[in-house]
Amino acid sequence: MPLLPSWFSYPGFVALLRSPTLQTTQKPPRTITQVDLLSSGSIFRPYHWNPAWVADENVDLKEEWRNRWSNLAIANKDLVEDPNTKPPGYNLPRRTWSTLNRIRTSTGRCNYLLNKWNMSPDQNCDCGQIQTMHHILRDCPRRFFQGTLGDIHRCTEEALEWIRHLDIPL
Repeated sequence: MPLLPSWFSYPGFVALLRSPTLQTTQKPPRTITQVDLLSSGSIFRPYHWNPAWVADENVDLKEEWRNRWSNLAIANKDLVEDPNTKPPGYNLPRRTWSTLNRIRTSTGRCNYLLNKWNMSPDQNCDCGQIQTMHHILRDCPRRFFQGTLGDIHRCTEEALEWIRHLDIPL
């Protein structure tokens, strides 16, 4: 294979060419995946690198996830009763589902975030205030939602109707 000029800028390229491993005709070393398959749990792997296909039969993964979820310090965590179930509205059309999740996570395409990401020249709403997701949901006189964040999360009919009639794409 011909050498490409970009390879010469790689630090240690000349040392790599002169290394004794390249000058011998030995087989190349096995990849990590091959080592995993041939010797799962071998001395070559740290103990915390458990292979993905080996599961501890004494652990209930759903219960483990519930316990970890209950110990997290996240805002609005109480909106999710069971983290192992699909959230309400999972079967909605993709556009509505995406908008719903953008509102739930406060990371929609509002002018504040678009301006922060250099995708919009202005961060203000039509009403003159900074357009954040919270502003659209609570403070904007043109677009605010009259229900609660719980209504959005539970995907009530009022929340879906509000999302369908939003005049800006989130």
